[in-house]
Amino acid sequence: PHVSSPNPDPMTRFIDARIYPNGDLLAIYHADNDTPYGYGMIKLDKDSKLLWSFAQNVHHNMYIAHDGRIYTLTQSYIDDYATQIKHFKSPVLADAVTILSPDGKEQDRITIVEALLGTPYEQMLNNTVSKNDDSKHDYTHLNSVMLLEDDIAPKFPMFKPGQILVSLRNLNAIAIIDPETKKVVWAMNGIWKQQHEAQFLANGHIMLFDNLGFTNGSEKPRSRILEVDPATGGIPWSYTGQGVDTFYSSYHGSEQILPGGNILTVETGEGNKLMEITRDKEPVWRYVVSPRNFRLNPLNNAHRIANDFFDSDFCKEINCHDYNLPDVRKPGKEGDLEEKKRHRNGIPPKDEDSADAPPQEDQAPANIDPDPVPGAHPHGDPDGDNGDGTKDSDTDDDTR
Repeated sequence: PHVSSPNPDPMTRFIDARIYPNGDLLAIYHADNDTPYGYGMIKLDKDSKLLWSFAQNVHHNMYIAHDGRIYTLTQSYIDDYATQIKHFKSPVLADAVTILSPDGKEQDRITIVEALLGTPYEQMLNNTVSKNDDSKHDYTHLNSVMLLEDDIAPKFPMFKPGQILVSLRNLNAIAIIDPETKKVVWAMNGIWKQQHEAQFLANGHIMLFDNLGFTNGSEKPRSRILEVDPATGGIPWSYTGQGVDTFYSSYHGSEQILPGGNILTVETGEGNKLMEITRDKEPVWRYVVSPRNFRLNPLNNAHRIANDFFDSDFCKEINCHDYNLPDVRKPGKEGDLEEKKRHRNGIPPKDEDSADAPPQEDQAPANIDPDPVPGAHPHGDPDGDNGDGTKDSDTDDDTR
């Protein structure tokens, strides 16, 4: 009922998924070449039987809280905002953070434009990269969500437990929403552009996938992973690729901090590559998925699953003990696994994998400094430019 003329099945795909300890799967599916592009959320059991569906325009990303509630993103066209914001055109593709019960029932919804209006961060809506040429009126483009749980909240004294971190791609911004007031209480622009996958780290920082913010003097932008200090705007760590691993994802892209400190990265699009790197920026392994057909087979997301994650019954069913990998994996011979385990985990055999090659010197990204970054505007850049006289431009794929 929420999609009047749905695209045919070959044009719909899972965009994100999470597995439960018993083998249940929670998934979001998108449609290509349609707007709204979010088609819904479903939960399946281990045998692919439908347990429930949430028939709304769910898109991009989800977070399953410790209490089982599901935080996800929805979108719908709304006319009212075009009268409240002078450069918005009707109808506006309005994003929202939607909170579901563990069994898929809607409990609350926080619309992003409403969350910004009447706050010190309202002016960010004037800096949307879509305001001049977006026929879809996709002014915020919400693409990630994460809850500040009690266990790491002490590392973020400027925020409260239960507040919500979101990424707003078309505002080049990350923001914190208070679910009680339904208002943005903190937001930041920085050196990143059209970012994805903002997430809290246990050290009190925020990590994100910066899709288009790194140029390094070249005409074509490159991607990077940034670790941001929310208190100062400083960038204490970044990764831009090194050696053969040119790092670029014009859309989507994600990162996951692993238990041992390594980082699992996903490049969507031209790279279409899954890779694990160390904090020293060395590749442990890489796996490339059909780079020549990346538009037909895009690699959108990936999640490493802990060895002890699954219930014992389901673990026996899938022989998960055969996949018992160490939490910390190192590059080179010390981190090599026998060929059997490498193949089981989608890692090319050693003669096809260049992860053991001596890494080249990593080139420091421009404007990266542990001190507060010039141009990291806590209230948004009032000029809406990039600091070099140029303006941001939107990408041509509304699902990105």
